[in-house]
Amino acid sequence: MKRMFVIAGIATALASGSMRLFAESTTVEEHWLAAHAAYDRGDHAEALQHYRAIQAAGIDNAAIWYNLANTHFRAGRIGDAVLHYRRAWYLSPRDPDTAANLELAQQRVGAVSPVPRLIDRAAQELSHAEWTTLFRFAYWLAILAGAVALTVPRSRRFTKPVAITAAGTALLALGGWEYWRRWQHPGEAVVMAPNVTAMYEPREQATPFFTLPEGSIIRLEDRFDAWTKVRAGGKSGWIPSSKVKRVYPWQPTSND
Repeated sequence: MKRMFVIAGIATALASGSMRLFAESTTVEEHWLAAHAAYDRGDHAEALQHYRAIQAAGIDNAAIWYNLANTHFRAGRIGDAVLHYRRAWYLSPRDPDTAANLELAQQRVGAVSPVPRLIDRAAQELSHAEWTTLFRFAYWLAILAGAVALTVPRSRRFTKPVAITAAGTALLALGGWEYWRRWQHPGEAVVMAPNVTAMYEPREQATPFFTLPEGSIIRLEDRFDAWTKVRAGGKSGWIPSSKVKRVYPWQPTSND
């Protein structure tokens, strides 16, 4: 199991006053240790229960989703494993363990996954939250440096390059932020059942088009009644909405 847990998460929860005690005075740290112990002895249901209790305390980070994914993977639930790995990846796209385990889970069942383009690889060097933070920092630095350059002419030799560089960085960060915004809507989903057949039309009697293995990561395109139109491998088709779960947004304390 990954041990990068949540010292920072616990500290944040304590600072904000959001950390709560559970029944029988079980703290977040105790839930974490209990989850790890349950995972080691193969009690996947108990491990999941403790991880969800941690999320209920207000801690929602890549480490939690990663460990939930590992638990599902060890229990043989590939769809749930891929879904949780992908959520961990969304929060921490550079993490090598998440990427490796996600690939391993999909390879086990022959699941399909989006082929990243050059722009995808570039934008995914930072997470949505990181691009947002970088934009805010660069934007205000550009404003500050520009204001100093205007009010103190002698400083322009130094402040003008700073302002220009910061403005360029802010534009770059805005592009990264926009990439993730477009990624979120309409968003991705994971196939949660084995060998789901995509139809040409949203009805049971429609002509079958292609088959998606469990754990396949697909793009959402449209929805009609109980059907969802998805894209995978350059093809689009309709599958029952009950057979897929969205990667984002999510409810941390749900059974997803």
